[in-house]
Amino acid sequence: MAGHERKGEVVELSNSRRRRPSATAGLLLGIGVAAGFLGGLLGAGTGVIFVPALAGIFGLSQRRAQATSIAVILPTVIAADLTYARHGHVDVRFALPIAIGAVVCAALSVRLVVRVPTTLLQVAFFVLVLVSAAQLWRA
Repeated sequence: MAGHERKGEVVELSNSRRRRPSATAGLLLGIGVAAGFLGGLLGAGTGVIFVPALAGIFGLSQRRAQATSIAVILPTVIAADLTYARHGHVDVRFALPIAIGAVVCAALSVRLVVRVPTTLLQVAFFVLVLVSAAQLWRA
């Protein structure tokens, strides 16, 4: 749909938020640059950046922000991982079993997410970020 918009038209992002397409594209690109840089630099999940930005700035629902974040993560992860692999930093002995478990459970968890109230998703995301921060602080 974005390809059919004319310059200056307002894009409906949620029931309460509207932005011009050029401002939206620039802001989205900026979020992508920041998340890609920080994700590659720190090995942090870019979803920690994407989900709050998509929900908070653009007014997407928690569920839509999570789904959009997942769609963006694949190309981001491929680019970062290929670079790490070229430098010999990927340990397949750890990565392979983790990947297998993650792929299986990701598909199952999405079936649950579509049935869970939005507030519960927001609280769970918040708790995940706090627990991750606490673990990093202790490390």
